[in-house]
Amino acid sequence: MRRRWIVVFAGLAAVGSACSTGGGPVVAEPVVTAPEPTVERPTVEPTPTPAPTPSATPTPDPRSCIAAWPLEVRVAQLQFPLVAPGELGAATELVRTVPIGGVTLLGDAESTLAASLADLRAAAGAMGLIIAIDEEGGRVQRLAGLLGPLPSAQSVAGGSVDEARELAAAHAGAMADLGITMNLAPVADVGSAAPIGNRSYGDDVDSVVAYAAAVTDGIDSSGLTAVIKHFPGHGAASADSHVSVATTPPLAEMRSRDLVAFGRLISDEVPEAVMVGHLVVPDLTEGLPATLSPAAVDGILRAEFGFDGLVITDAMNMGAITTQFEASEAVEMAIGAGVDLVMIESITQVEPLVAALIDAVGAGRLSEAQIDDSVERVLATKQVDPCKIG
Repeated sequence: MRRRWIVVFAGLAAVGSACSTGGGPVVAEPVVTAPEPTVERPTVEPTPTPAPTPSATPTPDPRSCIAAWPLEVRVAQLQFPLVAPGELGAATELVRTVPIGGVTLLGDAESTLAASLADLRAAAGAMGLIIAIDEEGGRVQRLAGLLGPLPSAQSVAGGSVDEARELAAAHAGAMADLGITMNLAPVADVGSAAPIGNRSYGDDVDSVVAYAAAVTDGIDSSGLTAVIKHFPGHGAASADSHVSVATTPPLAEMRSRDLVAFGRLISDEVPEAVMVGHLVVPDLTEGLPATLSPAAVDGILRAEFGFDGLVITDAMNMGAITTQFEASEAVEMAIGAGVDLVMIESITQVEPLVAALIDAVGAGRLSEAQIDDSVERVLATKQVDPCKIG
């Protein structure tokens, strides 16, 4: 029990007692209590307030970034003009202001090609540029004067598949050193009928698939994009599509031969890009060249075969197109069919065709979503992130 000091004083004379001495006042002894003990209390630390968890920065959606671009920029990405050696300077000036998707080089390469292509790539800036060329070998070769001759597909098929892959890789490496990013090869057509001839690896589907896959792998391993062609198959067509309308055998026959090769290559995820030929397929394209046919491109190539890579037209200045269609009409139809890059005749057509495509979107004949699908594939081929482009 807690106690305290108590001192009691007597104010009156006390009665004598046994303990008095001399009759003086009696003073009581003080009562002393023990001091209150100090109680130790534990120190309570305050509960720390957790730091707020930073919210993750959302990853930009490439499609949203593309959709935010002006329409004229997007449709320009779908233009793939042919460029002759003497036009490289003009092409460089064009890409400074019009962001085309790429160019396809024509003619025999000149000794200044590497320097010219460096200027062209620099002018394109962050948007990048596909620089393509026909370098199949044999009679279809643009770089023989710079890189030496390359054997035809028919000759390559006389050796082993491994040799074909190694040859394609070595040649593609030399092409990359020049600044080229895409080889419009190999041919995956089954059969050597005119005009394909020795451009084909043979008349046997298995052989064509094996060599086309090996050559594609060799090209891709050197950093270039290979393009298998000419879907749905030119090996048994009735004519040279460079000159006139070319018709293939009926669809049922194509499904037993030509389309088997393309289907197997796509199923095995061999190609990143496919070129569509100007081929009329009975029972499929309704008299249209396959390049302009939704049934061929969106139907068989995309939906049935499941190909979601880059689709390119053959050159739109070929007779199979020019004898029937105006340039703006053909380009609009190709994009509407599901094509991503249209190989137009010349850099002089770029700006008029951009304007024509904007009109087609405004009139509802083409959708912006369709345009954006194609732009996304073009940029993926160039390895360009649309969300990092100002």
